[in-house]
Order: sequence, then C-alpha cells, then structure tokens
Amino acid sequence: MIFIITLSSFSFLLNNTSAYYTALGNFKGEFPLNSTSILDGKKYNFNFYHTFLWNGIYQDFFMFSYKKENNAFGISLNYLNYGTIDRTDTFGFYSGTFSAYDFSINLGFAHKFSNFNFGINTGLANERIDSISSTSYLINSSLSTRFKNTNFIFSIINLGKSVKFVNESFTLPWGMLLGINYYYKSFSFLSSFEMIIGYSPKFSLAFSYLINKVLDLRAGYQFNYGFTMGIGVLNVKNFYFDYSINYRGLLGFTNHIGIAYRY
Repeated sequence: MIFIITLSSFSFLLNNTSAYYTALGNFKGEFPLNSTSILDGKKYNFNFYHTFLWNGIYQDFFMFSYKKENNAFGISLNYLNYGTIDRTDTFGFYSGTFSAYDFSINLGFAHKFSNFNFGINTGLANERIDSISSTSYLINSSLSTRFKNTNFIFSIINLGKSVKFVNESFTLPWGMLLGINYYYKSFSFLSSFEMIIGYSPKFSLAFSYLINKVLDLRAGYQFNYGFTMGIGVLNVKNFYFDYSINYRGLLGFTNHIGIAYRY
C-alpha cells in the first residue's frame, strides 16, 4: 500500500522528457509544459525521446506539431513504464509480480500575435498500478515574448481536478514555470525558475554553444539537484539528434536520447 500511495501522485507529469532541455538545467521548455514551443519549429515536426531511468524503468515521449503562418497545433503522448514489480503478501513473502505505468495525451494550439505568443493544451492523464487506476484531466497554458536577443516564457501547468487512489485524494502537481533565454552569437544562456505546489522551488542556469551550426554543446546546473550536460547534432538532412545526462536524486544519473525530423 505504501508503494501505491507513493507512486500515485501523478508526479510523472513533471518529468522532463526532452533530451534537449534536460541538458540545460532540466528546464521544462517543450510542449506540453511550454504550450508556445510548437511555434518554434518548421511546418511539420516529429519528436521522439527515450529516457533510461533505473533498473528497467523507462519513459517514452512522442510529439507531432504542425505550423501554418501564425498558428500551430500539437499532440503529444507520454508513457512511463515502471517495469515488473514483485508482489508480497502481508507476511512479506513473494506472491508473484505486477506491473505499473503512467500515461498522458495532450492536444494543444498556439498563436503568434504581434508582440507575444499564447498557447494552451488540454490533457488526459492515467496512472495504473496492478488492477487499480485513476484518471484526471488537465490544462497547461503559456505566454512567451521576445525582446531583442532575449526570450521570456511563462507557463501555468497541470491545472486539473483532484484524483482518488485507494481512498487517498491527491491534487495534480500544478504550478508555474518561468524561463529566460538570451542569445549572443553562437552562445545561448538560459535561466529558469519552477514553483510547483507541494514541491521545493527549483532554479537553474545553463548555456549552449553552437559549432558550425551543426554541433551544439550544452551544460547546466539545477540548484539543490546537480549538473546537467548534453550534446546535439542539428539538421542533418532534416534530422536532429540529442543526448543528455542529468542527476535525478534517488535515481542517480539518467540518460536521455532524442531524435527529431522537421521539414
């Protein structure tokens, strides 16, 4: 029962799946947590990320977005598999195995106004542990703007109804995200602040350096958590490849890979 209560907080909605942003201080800068990010791509964008968490636990993320003029539409699928878990009886003896997973799907829209961008998406999230499951609905929204060489992003995430799991009620991990990204020649500097209800505030600093418009070196630091780093290979016949490593507390260092196709 302790395992179920611990797992069923819908905290997977906060997991950063992007192999790009996990290298940059773990900033949550991509759809669906940043609803306006679908305006940054090309006309058609396909993204896939895989995260190796720990001992058979992994997370997969897929996103597609379509942009036309000042509008963009996006859909994402997020799946976290906890692998096979040993079941024990009340005396602690082995009595078989069971599985557990988290899943969410989000649909969103973003529009570019003259001075700012606005995006919103709605999602369905489900957690299942053995034969027990719970479902909730949520909304994310974002505002972003650019002033000279600096981007500003503000997001409200995971607004939704409470969920009930084994006679325990939980609120979704909702809160706000703030990001600032400054560009100078081949350098990019990013700072982010994250405040989620029920969690400690998070602050990060990061930078990237682009070499010959192809190789992107990235590193960051999230205070009270640790260093992040990664590398990207950009626009090889419309393909983009990303890898990052970062520290996730009890899980230790986690590896993230990503591939995107944009045209």
